[in-house]
Amino acid sequence: MSGRSRRGGVEVPTKEGYDRWSRVYDSDGNPLLALEEPVVRRLLGPVRGRAVADIGCGTGRHALALARAGAKGTAVDEVLPKSHPQTLSDYVVAAARAGLRVEAMEEHAATAALARRCPRARKYVGWPMLVAMRLARVRSRRTGPGTAS
Repeated sequence: MSGRSRRGGVEVPTKEGYDRWSRVYDSDGNPLLALEEPVVRRLLGPVRGRAVADIGCGTGRHALALARAGAKGTAVDEVLPKSHPQTLSDYVVAAARAGLRVEAMEEHAATAALARRCPRARKYVGWPMLVAMRLARVRSRRTGPGTAS
């Protein structure tokens, strides 16, 4: 991969291309979604009450759909340097909009030990490179006489 991608005949850095694309990737009209989502649902089968992982979750759309279907979903993806705060807030907002809550969130930073094993990690020591979130559906609470609101 050259580190660059084409958009409308104009070459842009790959990160910029992905950032632009990710804003609309999950929108209606993406033919990949229309092809992929029914296949994924069929292959996974019923997920209510099951623990599932969405590895390389990207925009989190599979993790959100799994949690809405009643699974205890864990979403895992890499975090690019300098995108961390924006990425996390995007995930949390997307979960809330989908009627989900974040049960757990972990971030894992590159360590000196990791950099010794994987020299390419040296420039990321101390920076969160991996984020994992566990999502669950928000249970609606009924309000009325004798119940907490």
